[in-house]
Amino acid sequence: MIKEEDIEKVGKAVKAHGYNGDVKIEFDQNFDEEAAEFLIVKVDGLPTPFYVEGYRYGSDTHAIYKLETIDSEAKAKELIVGKDVYVDKEHIREDEPEETEGTVYALKGYTVKECSHGTLGTVSDINDNTANILMIVEKENGDELMIPVADEYIKEIDDNNKTITLQLPDGFLDL
Repeated sequence: MIKEEDIEKVGKAVKAHGYNGDVKIEFDQNFDEEAAEFLIVKVDGLPTPFYVEGYRYGSDTHAIYKLETIDSEAKAKELIVGKDVYVDKEHIREDEPEETEGTVYALKGYTVKECSHGTLGTVSDINDNTANILMIVEKENGDELMIPVADEYIKEIDDNNKTITLQLPDGFLDL
């Protein structure tokens, strides 16, 4: 039996990812992913464990999880999506907060505009797991764009208005 006092919220399941039941989870707290054999979601008000079959990080704040018994998009939406995610308190990491001012990570929350296409969306995350650092831009409809953080694309960063103006190559947004 999982007790309320033994668990702590680490994030939220924001959407189903694909048709096989994978779930995108946005994290707001660090925990030891290797030690946490299961994630906990409240089903009908009761803390319910979902054993982790696998996961992959999309960025330092979200991951795509494959959970045992969640084998379809419908089941993911019914049981997991939109709910807070918890782990056993023993798996919580007490990391020092990162200083982001003056770094690419400070761009989270900025509105992204493109010279020819207008407003594209808002920077929801920064992915530094690839050779090129990418801005994850969430469009109004919930879709995501991945745009390299490259000097040749960035025309202006306005910190006062929290906007980034880009000039992307023709056809870039069609990919």
